[in-house]
Amino acid sequence: MTESEVLFQISKIVNGNLSFPYALEQIALLLEHEAGGKGVFANRPDAAKLLESFDRPYRSFYNVEMRAGDVVLGTATLCFASDRVQGAFEQRLANFVGQQLGMLLIRATLAERRAQLKGEIAKMKNDLAIRKLMQRAEGILIAQHGMEPSAAKRWIAQQSHKAGLSASQIADRVIAYYQTRGLLDLKIA
Repeated sequence: MTESEVLFQISKIVNGNLSFPYALEQIALLLEHEAGGKGVFANRPDAAKLLESFDRPYRSFYNVEMRAGDVVLGTATLCFASDRVQGAFEQRLANFVGQQLGMLLIRATLAERRAQLKGEIAKMKNDLAIRKLMQRAEGILIAQHGMEPSAAKRWIAQQSHKAGLSASQIADRVIAYYQTRGLLDLKIA
């Protein structure tokens, strides 16, 4: 496999839907098979000792930054062991792997953040829906029974405690009760 083909395969691994550890493993396998690489490690302090254990006459060791643009996300260590000197090819390969792993890390971080934000948005929507439901029920109690706002809130809380239901379930029942009896003309969104 030519250098450009190896680089293309690394790019293909990184751009697949693989987790960071699995992509690291796949790149290590590719490097071992195609370029005499014996390991790709993210932040592994004992990689130099590992390099000494390889039984090949030519061994090289590269610590490269995993970057996403100007941001350094960590370091990756690449070890090569071969029967012939490869020199510049290994250095280019190591730098490319560092860049690719940096992009993979930042994508994984962004995907996690996106999932977290989606969860927060869903929670906010749910909280808003519950708040609207509670306010409607409180409004009904105020209008139908002349309660003060604080008394309506307290009544819902008491009923919730007595019935072992959530306050929103009680609020929903209050609204349903008055709607089914035709005492309200409310539409619940």
